Amino acid sequence: MAIKILRNWHEYPKASKPSDVKPNTIYKSWLEDKKLVVRVVKGNKEKLIHFGHKDYSNYGVHTSKERLKNYLSRSGGIRNKSGRLTKDDPFSANYWARRVLWNPRALSK
Repeated sequence: MAIKILRNWHEYPKASKPSDVKPNTIYKSWLEDKKLVVRVVKGNKEKLIHFGHKDYSNYGVHTSKERLKNYLSRSGGIRNKSGRLTKDDPFSANYWARRVLWNPRALSK
């Protein structure tokens, strides 16, 4: 699943409604408190995921190595109701936040 990652979340195109979101493409969210949205399609499973709270900073904004380390440490332990780590689940907001908003390699391109 190759998805284009932009340095600044404001650069993503705006989606006004769910039908605007193409599969496996990131858009600015229409929800008041979220930064981005992605429609994940894998096999016969599909889910619309909003992620990144608008009131909170992310690595693309502050570039603090210490804040990056703390965030990745905190979010790396989040588990779903089944007890699985959400950082490895493309159907979770945590997965997308870590790869899009908190990924120094992706954001440095």
